[in-house]
Amino acid sequence: MEPGHDLSHETDSDIVRRCLQGDTNAFCHLVKRYQTILYNIIYRILGDSDDTADVLQDVFVKAFEKLRTFDQSKRFYAWMYRIAVNESINFIHHHDRMIHLIEESCISTDDLPDIVLQKADTVQMIDSALQRIRPEQRVLIILKNFGELSYHEISEILGISEKTVKSRLYTARNELRKEMIHLKTN
Repeated sequence: MEPGHDLSHETDSDIVRRCLQGDTNAFCHLVKRYQTILYNIIYRILGDSDDTADVLQDVFVKAFEKLRTFDQSKRFYAWMYRIAVNESINFIHHHDRMIHLIEESCISTDDLPDIVLQKADTVQMIDSALQRIRPEQRVLIILKNFGELSYHEISEILGISEKTVKSRLYTARNELRKEMIHLKTN
């Protein structure tokens, strides 16, 4: 690759092929392309910017190391999401971390004080309820509701059928609802 060559208009597949042909600089374009979206997904799962940065770095290292195993008939973004989700879940399991999915920054300072308090209580309740469900269920809710991904995209990322995604998401939402009711009554 020529120095300064712009790969921003090339497809993921083209850039992956360049990487596999020995152009290690091409991987930097994939990092630039995916770092923000993956950071946001990982942050939604972990809730801590330092941990997110560490896991994101691990995701890109793992992707680079395993690039030869990537099935080029599949979508690259789904493969990257899958690595990010798996690394995040592994981090939670290994570090026994509680997650904080909704930032207090979603509360507008223009709101009236009583509305701010009500929103803060709701945010805290949702956050607490999400912390009480299994990480695998959190991931489904995060990808669908916060990542705004389709069932098809989630099925590609997690390597399960769309029917299974719908079923597991239904169960995850019910568990979240139960936890919220439990928190409201206590």
